[in-house]
Amino acid sequence: MAYVIQAFIIRASRSPVVPSVLKPVRMPQRYILLPLTETARGALAIPSLPLTDEPGQPLPTALADLAAALSVDGFAAYIEAELFGGVGSQASAVWRGGRMVQPVTRSADAINLALSALGVQKAGDEDEFSTLGLGRFRFTDEWGASGRA
Repeated sequence: MAYVIQAFIIRASRSPVVPSVLKPVRMPQRYILLPLTETARGALAIPSLPLTDEPGQPLPTALADLAAALSVDGFAAYIEAELFGGVGSQASAVWRGGRMVQPVTRSADAINLALSALGVQKAGDEDEFSTLGLGRFRFTDEWGASGRA
């Protein structure tokens, strides 16, 4: 079974300037997912899964610039994961006030680390990933088509 996600997560209480090609999806705990769909990546010149497909590569400039803009008045987390049959990788980074505050992390819990830095509160025995419902869809473009959590 495959799972692929590439997105930003921000707090819903904030109102950064979000490019119109990014379609916000409301998540639990007042968070918003901004999925980097194929259309959005093309319009914003952001490559597909740059941190997990080519480990060791630097963060693409277009992605870092967008993250800085999204975090101008708060936090923004960039997350990506690519798994197939339980094998794969994930990566994340976190910005605050336009500056990276948690560098690129590539690990089995990279997404949970970023969500924790944003302030996501675990619900019971669920981790941050499950608490936000990030497993609801298997592919980024499905999030983009959903329009809601």
